[in-house]
Amino acid sequence: MAFYYVKKTKIFSVWFLGRFFKDIITPRMKTQIIGTIEARNLLPPFFENTDISSPRFEEALKDVIWGTDFITAVIGPGGCGKSVLLKIAARYFGQYSMCIAPTGVAANNLNDPTPLTPLTIGATTIHKAFGIKEVESLRYFQMPMDNPNVIKMLARKEVILIDEISMVRPETLDMVLHQVYRASQVKGSLIRVICFGDPLQLPPVYKNGEEVRFFFDSYHWKTFKPKVHVLDSIYRQSDGSFRQILNRIRMGEADDDCMDFLRSRVSRSIPEGALVLDPRRDGVTARNNQCLTSVSGNKRFTYVPEITERGETKGKPDDFQKEKDAEILELLECPPAITLYEGQRVMCTKNIMGKGVVNGSMGTVTILKEKGVGVLLDGKEKREVFIEPCRYELCETSDRPKISAMQIPLCSAYAVTYHKAQGLSLDNAYLVTDTLFSGPSGAGMFYIGVSRVRTPEGLFLSEVPDRSRIRANPRCVEFVKEAEERA
Repeated sequence: MAFYYVKKTKIFSVWFLGRFFKDIITPRMKTQIIGTIEARNLLPPFFENTDISSPRFEEALKDVIWGTDFITAVIGPGGCGKSVLLKIAARYFGQYSMCIAPTGVAANNLNDPTPLTPLTIGATTIHKAFGIKEVESLRYFQMPMDNPNVIKMLARKEVILIDEISMVRPETLDMVLHQVYRASQVKGSLIRVICFGDPLQLPPVYKNGEEVRFFFDSYHWKTFKPKVHVLDSIYRQSDGSFRQILNRIRMGEADDDCMDFLRSRVSRSIPEGALVLDPRRDGVTARNNQCLTSVSGNKRFTYVPEITERGETKGKPDDFQKEKDAEILELLECPPAITLYEGQRVMCTKNIMGKGVVNGSMGTVTILKEKGVGVLLDGKEKREVFIEPCRYELCETSDRPKISAMQIPLCSAYAVTYHKAQGLSLDNAYLVTDTLFSGPSGAGMFYIGVSRVRTPEGLFLSEVPDRSRIRANPRCVEFVKEAEERA
């Protein structure tokens, strides 16, 4: 738990306030120390050039690294630096941190290396990390049975980082917080939980007819009343007027100016090179199949994933090593056999260091070889890169050994669902808006789509959605406004 400071351009590691003295530094002492340290001096290696000019980002950084509360939250709109802050914390705490997310897509986004984080951080889903099969409604007096293996694993950590908190059901969060609290008792010192996300984006998944409840409905959340940091500086979009429009859409307050802008972005045809975002899987499948017919006669190659680590047998009759490869690939969120065609539009699903390729980079297949795929990237430079198989892995947990596989990180780039687009930054996107979900499950969906593009010129709509579909859940809006007032 060292912190770093810069002196004469050299980084020195200072340990006297670190792990050796952690038991004698009281919360009051730590609070006093925080006030004397510049936030930039807390940045670990590889993050020295991070833009922390925003006062709210600086305050959140200090609290994430040196906070003393059991639960802390960092919220804000898309592209405001929440993921960067999470990765700073993961890098800072290293092996003493645990990163979890409600979906495999969110976990994979965290695991992708970037210029700031050249190593993966071992993120996994909440259900996999805690062995949760099916989450039923819980009340505070119906807490789950203590899982000794999970508690033992958690006791080796100092901080638990949860991404995309908006998609976490309150009963799931209660399960997690209960186990972390029990692990803190076993360890004899506090294990912190830090949540990242935007309450106004995708909500938790509920069956039809079920009451939609949010993470802030969790019993533990209400009990501990955590501090909520609200980030307000957006880095994905540089156009100020576009950012204002996105914020009004996010808050469900689309005025006449906002609707006029959306009307100006309606396109009856799909622009060349634009990724189609469709709310429904069948629409995505139909679009991809339709577009593949134009290249189906070209040269093709099928890439089969190679499972490199299945884990070692630990004496159990139904050990993980005996499970089918398909189940392993499903756990890894690793694509099964992929058939690619020359001339096919593809999108990279991982960040690839040294090649300037990020999750969401799009291009056209030019070469198919056994060891990789040549892709002509979109953009003014039209740069060609050779993409080789990347590693998909999950770190060891309480009930599962480390597993990994190698596969080409490409998928068809004609259409994806709004949910799959989560975390992407796109130059061009065509949004199918006539089938947007209605009801509570559709709240925040349109904002997810429009906030993926970097510029207003890159946004295209099939039609202007009515105001009833450009909405945010009133309870989430109230939560965000209260948090902003306290920030």
